[in-house]
Amino acid sequence: MPVTVLVVDDSKFDRIILKDMLENLGYMVVGEAENGKEAVKEYFKTMPDIVLMNLMMPVMNGIEAMTFILENDPSANIIVTSSSSEKKYVTEAIKNGAKDFLVIPIKEKKLIEAIENILSAK
Repeated sequence: MPVTVLVVDDSKFDRIILKDMLENLGYMVVGEAENGKEAVKEYFKTMPDIVLMNLMMPVMNGIEAMTFILENDPSANIIVTSSSSEKKYVTEAIKNGAKDFLVIPIKEKKLIEAIENILSAK
């Protein structure tokens, strides 16, 4: 059974790029969301193995959505994505439960490493 992934980003372009990359690598994208509120709903509907969660989004940001998901499912595996690699964002994401932090544009090799690290830690 392929690894399932939920892709969350307010940029439709970035969601398409990530979805294509993931599917080409053999992962199954089971849902997409354009803000944190949709992400929470999609997460509990699809229960994916991995979530790629953008940090800066309208309605509910990535940290808020991640916090809500982890409070209700502590086993959730969330990788935060952001176009900013500022230390404060990385620190906040990891402190709030992110398993990894990837800078957009995401390199395929870094994406594979992040997912494989999470799966091998199970």
